[in-house]
Amino acid sequence: MRRGLVGCGIALGVLLIAGGVFWALRGTGVKAGNPNERLYTVKRGTLIVDVTESGAIEPVRTVEIKSRVSGRLAALYVDEGDRVRQGQLLARIDPREVQQQVEQGSAQVESAQASTERARIALEIQAKEARLQLRQAELRVEQLERELQAQPIMTQAAIRAAETAYQNAQENLRLLQQVKHPQERVDAENAVRDAEARLQEAQRHYERVRTLLEKGYVSRQQLDAAQTALTLAQSQLQSARQRQQQLAEQQRIELETAKASLESARAELERARASAVQDEIKRKAYEAALTEREAARNRLREIEMRQLELKQAQAAEKQASSQLRNWLIQLAETDVRSPIDGIVTRRYREVGELVMSGTTGFGEGTPIMQVADLSQMRVKLNLNELDVAKVRVGMPVEVKVDALPERTFRGVVKRIAPAAQQPSGGGSPLGALGVVKFAVEIYLQQSDAALRPGMTARCRILTAVRQNALLLPLEALGKEGERYYVLKLHRNTRDVPNKPRYEKVFVKVGLRNTSHAEILEGLQEGDQVVKPPFAGPARRRFEIREGREEERER
Repeated sequence: MRRGLVGCGIALGVLLIAGGVFWALRGTGVKAGNPNERLYTVKRGTLIVDVTESGAIEPVRTVEIKSRVSGRLAALYVDEGDRVRQGQLLARIDPREVQQQVEQGSAQVESAQASTERARIALEIQAKEARLQLRQAELRVEQLERELQAQPIMTQAAIRAAETAYQNAQENLRLLQQVKHPQERVDAENAVRDAEARLQEAQRHYERVRTLLEKGYVSRQQLDAAQTALTLAQSQLQSARQRQQQLAEQQRIELETAKASLESARAELERARASAVQDEIKRKAYEAALTEREAARNRLREIEMRQLELKQAQAAEKQASSQLRNWLIQLAETDVRSPIDGIVTRRYREVGELVMSGTTGFGEGTPIMQVADLSQMRVKLNLNELDVAKVRVGMPVEVKVDALPERTFRGVVKRIAPAAQQPSGGGSPLGALGVVKFAVEIYLQQSDAALRPGMTARCRILTAVRQNALLLPLEALGKEGERYYVLKLHRNTRDVPNKPRYEKVFVKVGLRNTSHAEILEGLQEGDQVVKPPFAGPARRRFEIREGREEERER
């Protein structure tokens, strides 16, 4: 009986929904045929859009402790779980083999030092003899050089002075003949012509004023002024002609003086050149002394060979000393110390086992133990390409650890891989299930002694948070093409008193998460809407509540 009633109720509900669809598509109000139809109220609240993924807790800084010296483990001083400080002694490699190498290196250094001292003594003896011979040759060269430099320097100086004087006399004569005298003559001739022109102008002016005076047009004073100007012009012309004559006489004297100076300079130059013949004998003696000095220098080059031998011995000594220092460093490296503060998370070897150094070039070396700094922890996530597009560096993260369900840790997105993860065998980053993954690192903002590497952590990355937003459940939204709409409740007391009616209203949707959407336009706080009709197959949604999975129809 109960199943029959339920079936009838479902059939009635289907009919009501079909009728609601018909009237909603017409865009007119529809009467509510089912008083128990579910209503949704537009409310204000906080909308959070997040991305959730799980990963494992791990330290940000983890160091594998290896030895720089190959050998057998003689002692281990810490165990897993022990807290260590930077520089603390963790293990010791048997130092006997390295100590033997140190002793051999010390003997090689002593032998190289003896060879260096022997080469140094031989160099000092031969260097004294060669330097003495060279010094005698240099003194001979210096003596002849002074004798040679005395007269030749004076001769060359006299020749250069005579040549300079001769060139100056030539240049002076050329300037007089081609530049100075022609220009002075032109200037004098121009002065005479200018004086003649002024005289003619003064004469014409005087005649014109005298004619006007006879006619009574000008005064006697104007005639006197014209007479004065005429006299002045005649005087200027006479002065210009006298200067022209004086210039001709002066130029003749200057030209004769310049020619005489040129002849005297030429004679002095010939005398200076004739005295240079006396320097040849002294020059040949000086050249012979130079040859003797060069031979002494060549004998000194043999000392350079001895110096090279000394440098070779010193280089061998340095090489032996460097090798000894290297063995001493390796002897010190037999004590394996912690490079950081942290906790020993793993111990790979036991006392008596052989380990290889990480500097042999044939491998990465044998790890002895692992030390991790647990003061800074992180979670590495693998997000698909749809989720990683929403995530940015610096976004806040809520971290829940399965082992500590009552606590929530805060974190922040620190790094996002720029490229998708490659499979171990290479090839395309597209996985077997067709999902592209990107590595994302979450750094925890606080540390806790209860956190252990390897614990499973569920991370909720808050990609967007909108405060005081108008919220509406997703199931209250309908979609028509690319537009969203709701069936808004309103009452029309004139047509059908006290009966609810619904109006189709298109809305603008903002942020959305898995349950709610932000309404930007079309509704106000407190508005009520009814769930829009759904003509397709029934949709099911699974929710986790109180540790169990529940199925709900939509």
